[in-house]
Amino acid sequence: MNPIQPITDPPSYSGAPVNKMKIKVMTDLIADIPPLIDMDPEQILKFLIQVNQITELKLLFMALLITRTSGRLMHILGTHLGSTDTWGVVQAEIISTFLPPLIKEQFLLSYVLDRFQSPTEDLTEYIMSVVSATKILGFLGTEVQLVHRIMQNLHPKIKSYCVFQNRPESIASLFSLATTITEAVAVEDQRRLTTGSFPRGGDPRPFVNATVQTKGSPSKPSLRMHAGLVETGHFQSACPSKTRPTSRAGRSGNARGARQ
Repeated sequence: MNPIQPITDPPSYSGAPVNKMKIKVMTDLIADIPPLIDMDPEQILKFLIQVNQITELKLLFMALLITRTSGRLMHILGTHLGSTDTWGVVQAEIISTFLPPLIKEQFLLSYVLDRFQSPTEDLTEYIMSVVSATKILGFLGTEVQLVHRIMQNLHPKIKSYCVFQNRPESIASLFSLATTITEAVAVEDQRRLTTGSFPRGGDPRPFVNATVQTKGSPSKPSLRMHAGLVETGHFQSACPSKTRPTSRAGRSGNARGARQ
């Protein structure tokens, strides 16, 4: 099964409010496409990839797209404005004009087969970019082979989230997996943010001092029992028969002076 499907223009929608909203969305998406001034083949390819991402949303008006082009490409688009040709027909003419077979083979390697996801690249946008490139450059493998290749080229951080997921076998299941992974990454980032931030007072965990000491007593209290109260289990310090000094004259200054 070839993943490259024929591209058709989006179906028309009835109703003025829907059309206004559709035009607004298309205008914003097309405005994000950098103006194409240089007719370099690689720039043409990047331009077509961005346009195909809009056609995937069933949104494209060539009348708006022509404002982002110049030179020969603008002329090609202009000749199709008044016709009933689909975007697939227009794109085929652009490819045959600017992307000869040898150039397509070179780009197929760098934009599909060896197209690795960068550390900061959005997963869904990465998949859309590769899939669009396969349609433009003529990837001859099956859909399953393309999906497996994309999975192979994911960033290692993203791959770690795929360990316990079912392996996708189609483009649709690949996008579904991307949604699941994106949610998992967002939850993990929120968890790290929550556990790694403390209030102004510092670490919110309570401080517990396990060492119990009293003034004048050793750090490890003696558990020596009174000889006469071993059977009852009383400690020597609690024995009522123990004679306790009523004064601490040994520590007073007078007593210290008398000894001197």
